[in-house]
Amino acid sequence: MHDKGWTRPCSKPHSIYMEVVREFTVNFNLAITDEEKECAYETYVRGVWVPFSSDVIGHFYGVPKGSEAPAITNWNAIVHVIYPIDNPKPWLQSNVVRHGDMRNELYLLHSFMASNITPTTYLIEIYPAWMMILYQLATGHNLNFGEHISNTIMDLASNPKGRSKLIFPGLISALCK
Repeated sequence: MHDKGWTRPCSKPHSIYMEVVREFTVNFNLAITDEEKECAYETYVRGVWVPFSSDVIGHFYGVPKGSEAPAITNWNAIVHVIYPIDNPKPWLQSNVVRHGDMRNELYLLHSFMASNITPTTYLIEIYPAWMMILYQLATGHNLNFGEHISNTIMDLASNPKGRSKLIFPGLISALCK
C-alpha cells in the first residue's frame, strides 16, 4: 500500500464543513444530456462549480491513475488468493465470501476499501464485484481510486436515498475549499 501511494486516502481528513458537504450532494444536476457528459462530475456549492472527476480526485490524493483491470476468467484463481488454506473449495461467482474467512491481508484491504474508497458499513459478506477489486489489489494491479470514488459519489447522488448520505466529508470539504 505504501509503495503504490494508497495510504494518502487513509490520512487524517482535512477540516470538515458539514454544511458544504450537504450542499455538495444536494446540488447535483441529474438532468445531464449526452452532450453535457463532460460536466457530469461537477456540482454547485456556494456559487461555484466544484469538479469531482476521477482525475481531480486522483490528483488530490496524489495516487497514480491506474490501469484497466484485467478480466478475470478463472474465479477459482481468486480463491487461492483470498482464503488462508492451501486447497480451498471451488468458489462460484454467484457465491459470497464471509469477511472472517479471508486471509488477514485481504481482510485489511477490504477494511481499507470499505472505509476510504467505496464506503460501506456492511462488512460481513463480500460479493463478486468487491472480490474482483480485492483480488486486483492483492495481486498488485494499479486501481484507479479516483474513478472508484467519483463513481461512488455519482451513484449516491443519482439515488434519492443516497443524496441524504454524507460520504467522503474530508475530501468534499477540501475540494470545495
